Amino acid sequence: MTADALQRLFLTMENLVKEYRESANAQLSDLDLRGAEIVCLQTLMYHPDGLSVSDLAGASERDKAQISRTMKSLSKKGYVRENPEDAGRQRKIRWQLSGLGEQTARGMLEKNAATWEDFSQRLRS
Repeated sequence: MTADALQRLFLTMENLVKEYRESANAQLSDLDLRGAEIVCLQTLMYHPDGLSVSDLAGASERDKAQISRTMKSLSKKGYVRENPEDAGRQRKIRWQLSGLGEQTARGMLEKNAATWEDFSQRLRS
């Protein structure tokens, strides 16, 4: 593949990702959640035992301080809780989805399924 073809591929993928994010955010706007909150909920959905702030920061490529604030916000809203096995620990507390958080994360996937399918089809073509 030539350098020009690679550049075109890169730009096409970048545009598709931008379109996907814009479409997904529009579909999820009624949830009143920020981007980092959505990412954390979706990430935790695949880790039922929970993840620490450090693990979430690594998975989302975000700053630990931002993730810490995000988890406190999600906790106040009732979307996440600390893993009960970590009670009394001061460090490496794992956050898990609450019932509301799991319901919301699964709902986000369902709402966004059409956008994801369109995105996947365009990547294949």
